[in-house]
Amino acid sequence: MQLLVDEPWKDELWYQNQWRAFYRERMRKLSRLGVIFGTIGIGALLFGVIPSTSLEHHPFLSDSAALLGGLLWLTLLIQWFRMNWQMTSWDCPRCNELYFKRNPFRHRCAHCKLRRPRQREVSPLNSF
Repeated sequence: MQLLVDEPWKDELWYQNQWRAFYRERMRKLSRLGVIFGTIGIGALLFGVIPSTSLEHHPFLSDSAALLGGLLWLTLLIQWFRMNWQMTSWDCPRCNELYFKRNPFRHRCAHCKLRRPRQREVSPLNSF
């Protein structure tokens, strides 16, 4: 374990950039989940538009739509666990240890107690 001493080159701007990268990565992963969830919703709506007589006469259509829907739900589940795993394995900018350590909602580092700023506190609109 490293000493909990800040290096002189780690100034406020460096920490701001680290947190911006964290929030950018989190937003990218959440948007990916949103796209998958939206695709599932659109597929369900389109499946509801197909007349039931067509589904009865063409069972391959209903089976393939159900298989595709199941695969999309499985993809959503895998992406959710992958996102949580990657976000909880994010290293603290100060001590380079795991920041969250099994709790993705933590607001302070588990080791050095570095506070995680809110997203609006590190937005590119703030000038320092």
